[in-house]
Amino acid sequence: MHHHRDGSRRILSTTWIPYREENGALAAIIEINCDITRQKIAEREMRARERDFRTFFELNGVGNVLADANTGLFLTVNQMFCDITGYSREELSALSAYQLTHPEDRERDTAGWQESLARGDAHYTIEKRYLRKDGSVTWVSVTSSIIRDDAGNPLYAAGVIIDITARHEALAEIAEAREKLERRVQDRTSALRRISETFETLTNASPAAVIALDSARCVEIWNPESEHLFALRKEEVVGRRLLDLPLKWNSPDQLDALLEMPGNDHVNLHLQTGDGRRLDVAVWSAPYPGPAGAEAGRVLLVLDETEKKFLERALLEAGEREQRRIGQELHDGLCQQLLGAAFGAQALFKELDRDASPSAERAGDLARLINDSVVHARNLARGINPIEIDPAGLMSALQELVERTPTGARIELRCEKPVLVQSTEVALHVFRIAHEAITNALRHAGATRILIRLTEDVGNVILQVSDNGTESTATGGSAAAGDAGVGVGIMKYRAQAIRGDLAIETITGSGTTVTCTFPND
Repeated sequence: MHHHRDGSRRILSTTWIPYREENGALAAIIEINCDITRQKIAEREMRARERDFRTFFELNGVGNVLADANTGLFLTVNQMFCDITGYSREELSALSAYQLTHPEDRERDTAGWQESLARGDAHYTIEKRYLRKDGSVTWVSVTSSIIRDDAGNPLYAAGVIIDITARHEALAEIAEAREKLERRVQDRTSALRRISETFETLTNASPAAVIALDSARCVEIWNPESEHLFALRKEEVVGRRLLDLPLKWNSPDQLDALLEMPGNDHVNLHLQTGDGRRLDVAVWSAPYPGPAGAEAGRVLLVLDETEKKFLERALLEAGEREQRRIGQELHDGLCQQLLGAAFGAQALFKELDRDASPSAERAGDLARLINDSVVHARNLARGINPIEIDPAGLMSALQELVERTPTGARIELRCEKPVLVQSTEVALHVFRIAHEAITNALRHAGATRILIRLTEDVGNVILQVSDNGTESTATGGSAAAGDAGVGVGIMKYRAQAIRGDLAIETITGSGTTVTCTFPND
C-alpha cells in the first residue's frame, strides 16, 4: 500500500530482480512496481457480488439450481431444492433434471426445452412432477434461463423451482368438487325433467281442470280438461289474467280472495262459460314456491260438480216433496180422523155425564187426549210443510218458527222491510237452514238468545241467525261428529242448491253467526 502524491492510496505489486556481474557477484537489485489498485477493487467487488449471490441463492425461499446446459447435471443447488426433492447436495450432484422428472412428464419437458432453445427464448417455464427420494410425487413450477459464453454457446442452465403441490391438490379438489357438482346438476336436471314429464302426463290425464298461474295471476298451464270445461283453448288463455278471461263468475271477489290466501284452501263457485253453460265448480288453490322460497304463483284444481249439485238438489227436493206429502196427509187425513174421534168422545162424555155414569170422567179425559193429539198432529204437519205458496211465505214461516219453538231461550225475528221470495222451493231451503241453525244453537251451543235477520240488498236476500252460545255451531261443539256436524253439511248443501253462499263465523265467548246469501230471481 502506497500513498500517491494526490493523497490517495494505491496498491502496488512489487517484483525484485537481482542483477549480477559476470563473476556472479550481486551488483544490484532491480525493483519493478505495478499499480494493481483497480484489479484489487474489482476482486473485492466480485467477492461481494458472489457473496450476495450466494446469500440470495440460499435464502431465496425457492429452489435454486445451476445445471450443465448440455448434460443437465446439477452443478450447485440450494437447501430449499434439497427439501423439495428429498436429496442431499452430494446426491443431487450426481443427478440430472431429467432423472428427477416424473416419467410421464419427461417427453413433454424435453420437447418444450428444445423448442425454447431453438427459438432463443430468454426463459423456459413448465409445471411438472418430481419424483422425490422417498418415491412420493411433488408438483413443481420450473423456470429455466440459459447462461451463454461470449460466443453465444450455452454454458449453464439456471433454474428457479417452486413447490406447487398444495396448489395442485387444491385445484384437484376443486376439479373433483366441480365434477361432483356437475354430476349433481345433471342428476338434478334429469330428476326435474322426469318430474316435469310426470307432471305433464298427470295434468294431461287429469279428470280435473289444472291451471297454473304466475305471480301476476296470468295463466301458465291450461290442461286439456280446462279446455273442455271452460270451452277455451290453451292458445286463447296463456299469458292472460284468469279474472280477465271471458268467464262470468258469480263471485269474482271470492275467487280473488282465494288466490291471495297464503295457504291451501277451496271454495264452491258458480260460473257461466263462454258457450253459455252454467256450471257449479269446486276450486282448490295452493301456492308454489320460487327459488328464494317466496310464492312464485298458484296452482288451481277445478272440478265440475254441476251434475253432483243437480243430483243433490234433486235429492233435497225429492225429500221436501215427500215431507210435504206426509204433512198434507197428516193435515188432511190423520188430523181430520182425530178431529172426528174428538167430536165423538166429547158427545159420549156429555151423554155419560147427563146420565151420571161413573165412566163420564174417563170419557172426558179421552176427549181431551184426542184434542191434544189433534193440536200436536197439526203442529207436526205445519213443521213438515211450513211454507205457504205465496211470496211472503218465508217471512210467515220464520215468524211461526219463532213462536212455536218450545224453549226457554229468547228468539227474535227482525225483518224491517218485507222480503218477498218468489220461489217456494228456495224459500223452503232457506227456512230449513234457519231451523237447523236454531236447533244447533239450542242443542249444542247452549244459546239463551237467538236473533234472526232477514234483509234484501241489490237482488240478494240475506238470512242471518246469530246466537250467544259458548260452543261453535259450525262443528256442533261436543257433538261435532254427530247430528250438528251433519246438519251443517246439509245447510251448505241447501245453500248451494239455491246458488247461494253459506258462511259460519264463531267468536269465542260471543257466539256464532250463520249467514246465507242467495239471489232472489
